[in-house]
Amino acid sequence: MSRTSSRILLVEDEGSLAAPIRRGLTEEGYHVNVVGDAGRAMAELTTGEYDLAIVDWRLPGMDGRTLIERMRERAIGIPVLMLTALQDLDHRVAGLDAGADDYLTKPFAFEELLARLRALLRRARERTGAPARHRVHLHAGPLEMDTARRTTRLAGKTLDLRAKEYHLLELLMRSGGQLVTRTMIAERVWGSAFDVTDNAIDVTVSNLRARLGDGGPTPGGDAAGSTPEGRGGGVFHGGGAMFHGGGVFHGGGAMFHGGGAMFPGGGAMFPGGGAAVGAVTIETVRGLGYRLLVTGSPDGGIVG
Repeated sequence: MSRTSSRILLVEDEGSLAAPIRRGLTEEGYHVNVVGDAGRAMAELTTGEYDLAIVDWRLPGMDGRTLIERMRERAIGIPVLMLTALQDLDHRVAGLDAGADDYLTKPFAFEELLARLRALLRRARERTGAPARHRVHLHAGPLEMDTARRTTRLAGKTLDLRAKEYHLLELLMRSGGQLVTRTMIAERVWGSAFDVTDNAIDVTVSNLRARLGDGGPTPGGDAAGSTPEGRGGGVFHGGGAMFHGGGVFHGGGAMFHGGGAMFPGGGAMFPGGGAAVGAVTIETVRGLGYRLLVTGSPDGGIVG
C-alpha cells in the first residue's frame, strides 16, 4: 500500500474544512472521497475499498463516535483518525474506546495531519505485509481469538471486550510471550506514542486482566505488593484515584475481598495461593511493559 495508492474516506460535513483537507491530501498523492454524514459513510465503507477513514466527531444525525462503533461492529477494520473540536479528556477517551486509532483536535496543522496518516497507514501496511504476524486464528492455552470475526473465547466462553482491550490482547497474543513495551502498545493500540498516557494503558491492562480472571503480576513480574502496573497505590498515580487499598484487586479488595482476583483465598484464579495451570496471565515486566503467559507453559503457550 503505497502512499499514492492509498484511498481515504473523509467524513466531514463542514465544507470549509473538508475542501482544503481534500485538496491538500490530493496534492500529496492520496485518493480522497468526501461524504457529509454517517449514513453515506457506512454505504461507502461497506461497498468501497478504503485504506483509512478520517471521521469528524460532530456529524448530522449519527455522530462520529457512533459511526466508528458501527464500523467495528461490522468488522470494518481500517485505521480511523478522529477529528474533534472537543478538547476534554472524556471525549478523547470515548472516541478511542469506540474504536478510533488516533485523534486530532481542531484547529490542527496540516503537516501534523499528514504525519498521523503516514503513521496509521505504515502500521496497517506492516500488519498486512507480515503474514507470520497476521495469523487469523490465535491461541494461548484456553484463550482463542479469531481476528477475522473479531471474536475472543476463554475456555469456550465468549469474552466481551472493548475495542482497546481487544487490540491490546491481540498484540500480546501475537508477541508470543515476549515483552511488549509501553511504547509499542501506545503506537499499535492507540496509534500514537505521544498522545496516550501511562495511566490510560494501565487502566486498559487492568480491565483486560479482570476479564481474563487474572489478578495481577505473576511471579517474576513486579515486586509483591505493587499494583498490576507497578505504581503503588492504585490504577492512577497518586494513591488510588479509582480504587483504594493498593491496587485494582489486591490488598484491600477494591472489587473482590480477600486478596484473590476472582475468588477468596489469595490465588489468582482459585483458592490455595497459586494460579491454576493453564490460566492466562498478563505479567508486568520491570515496569517496561507486559507479556502474556499461560501458567505451566515454558514458552508462554502462544501459538498461531
